[in-house]
Amino acid sequence: MNIKKIRPWKVVLGTLVLMSIPSLFVFSLERYTTSDEDYCMTCHYKMWGSDFLVHSNIHPDSVRCPECHADHKEIIPKDYSAHGERIDPNCVRCHKEIFKKEDMEGFKYNVMNIYMPHKFHLQEVGALCTDCHFNIKHDKFRPITNRPRMEVCFECHDEETTNCSKCHQRGASEVLASLPTTKRIERSTCEQCHEGFAAKPITFYGVAYPHEKHLQQGLDCQECHSNAVIHGQIIKSREECMQCHHQRDDRGCVACHDFEDGFRHGVSLTSVPGEPDPMAEIVSCDVCHSGIGDGHSRAAVLESCSLCHEEPGFTDHVDAVQKRTREQIRDLEARLETSRRIAEGLEADGRQEALPLLEKTEGILTTLKADRSVGFHNAGYAAQLVGEAAQAVERIHAMQQALAGKE
Repeated sequence: MNIKKIRPWKVVLGTLVLMSIPSLFVFSLERYTTSDEDYCMTCHYKMWGSDFLVHSNIHPDSVRCPECHADHKEIIPKDYSAHGERIDPNCVRCHKEIFKKEDMEGFKYNVMNIYMPHKFHLQEVGALCTDCHFNIKHDKFRPITNRPRMEVCFECHDEETTNCSKCHQRGASEVLASLPTTKRIERSTCEQCHEGFAAKPITFYGVAYPHEKHLQQGLDCQECHSNAVIHGQIIKSREECMQCHHQRDDRGCVACHDFEDGFRHGVSLTSVPGEPDPMAEIVSCDVCHSGIGDGHSRAAVLESCSLCHEEPGFTDHVDAVQKRTREQIRDLEARLETSRRIAEGLEADGRQEALPLLEKTEGILTTLKADRSVGFHNAGYAAQLVGEAAQAVERIHAMQQALAGKE
């Protein structure tokens, strides 16, 4: 039998092809398990569902999970983290110029033209990128913008004393001025851009405002808004609203202010029931809020209270309670954000245990901020809520220490 001799180069080529098949498989597997978002989602979908991987409005699609979460000193990434200490250096890998940036030139997503000196915040304050840009990809807020929220600024800047012009030096008025102005406003026109606005929850002068109910009563958009000079300008004063809403009728205050009444009675958060304030059953709302129909101020409320509380230092006592509550809210917000980061670094069982603690703390913070008396409607209940939240975040910190002890 005459077998044709195979040339050496063909043997070498065939060997290389055969060897490349498993190599290609291994490479594809490595690529999938270290760089593919679908693989990441096999675990992370539990964090808050499909919205977890909505594409960022800021970063291009080419910026994938490892760009931010991997240790880029490793040729094949195997160590991932969501902590700021990992994310921050990865931000700087692409944004090297940010440490020198003192002006707002080149920030194409800064649509409100907000003044934000990055160099000062990063070098002098010592802030991390993720302190402000924690939602650059995974944004829980609605609408999704992937831009820093003003609430984050107020974690450091005092909301009551910081002037708007400190950050909005040239911005908001310019943006509003560029929007269309019209002499008449129709609901159909509004919904061309503000689709479904009637059903969306908003606050108006600090109170929940249901658009739909007012529209059903026959109020047109232009009753409260005008586009004549500035788009969407509110032309109704708080006092004009009160002329309808604070007429004495059979419904009473609780018809609209049931949350505040619940806070006074220690039941506004069902998962953390408390005791009623001593005044809850003795004093009705309108005893202190007697001038509400005239657009009463905080000073007017305190004046009404002082008719009974004649003791010296009563106003100072109110100031102290509200100051303490504000400070506790700010402290809890910071500790909650730290706890979220800790929970992300725990093992699966630990994350499951931490989740209800995080939700409890979030609910308490929402309750404390929703009570517009800043704790004074029921100082005892406010202190109880703060204590419960503090215990929850301390448990998460203890879980981190226990995990570190195992290692």
